[in-house]
Amino acid sequence: MFSKKIISFNLSVVVERGDVDELYNKVVSVQNGGELTDELVDALKSFGFPVVKSRISQAIQSGGIPSILLRFCRPRIDLNMINIPGGEFIFQNVEGVRVNGFRVSRDLITNAQYKVFCDSTGYQLPAFWDDRLFGFEAEDETRRVVGHYLPVVGVSFYDAQEFAKWTGKRLLTELEWERAAAGPMGSFFPWGTLFVDDWIVFKDSHTRPINRNGVEMGKSVEGVRDLAGNVWEWTRSFYERIDFSMPRDPIFATEGESISCRGGAYWIHNLDYFKCSHRHGISKNIRDNSTGFRVGDDL
Repeated sequence: MFSKKIISFNLSVVVERGDVDELYNKVVSVQNGGELTDELVDALKSFGFPVVKSRISQAIQSGGIPSILLRFCRPRIDLNMINIPGGEFIFQNVEGVRVNGFRVSRDLITNAQYKVFCDSTGYQLPAFWDDRLFGFEAEDETRRVVGHYLPVVGVSFYDAQEFAKWTGKRLLTELEWERAAAGPMGSFFPWGTLFVDDWIVFKDSHTRPINRNGVEMGKSVEGVRDLAGNVWEWTRSFYERIDFSMPRDPIFATEGESISCRGGAYWIHNLDYFKCSHRHGISKNIRDNSTGFRVGDDL
């Protein structure tokens, strides 16, 4: 009977207030033994939940409030974020360059993850997603991505930024990307000094899934995967010349037509392209079949 009263609250208030992800996370924390603060009670009251703290507590523990809020949260996408500590490292063969701590998604963003974003926001699907990339469920003919574990391609710099913003994340700076790949000692490849062709996707005719055999072997020292080969990765840094007049704090361009992309791609044969320090410029508006991205945020 109590749950019926909860469900009758004003849903339009929730819709008008927009994103409820943070509120949902706090409620789940209380459900798992955390403190029900007066601030959280007031926030829940503003959504039309019961005005008595004890009844709010009861509705949280019974699962009533969490289940309702979950309906209005953005679809959950597990990005498997990895912490990268701040400090000095070797960047572009320059020692002692400083970077602040940050987090990075363990894997490249996939077709399946990008489709959740498009379905939720009405954003345009990548042009490369033609009939060959889709199948149909037998019962309701719901369109689904067949290559759901493949890294998404056909996305511009701006498309990648919009996805990152939607998840509450951002694209990595070029400095962050190289630190995630090369580690604090500035290794040639994410896994070390010697190239091992079984650990990356190169000299191939197409991309490969992020969960393929061997991907774990080629991960970085902190466990980030696919930083060499498979697809180029958009960063948020312009490709124009980096100023090392202050070696510890290099100055990056603040404007330009091309964005620095990193990591190399599946069709490349030249091993130099897969080195952690290799820079490659791609126009911001380009959508091609070998450029994808991963996301990051501040630590």
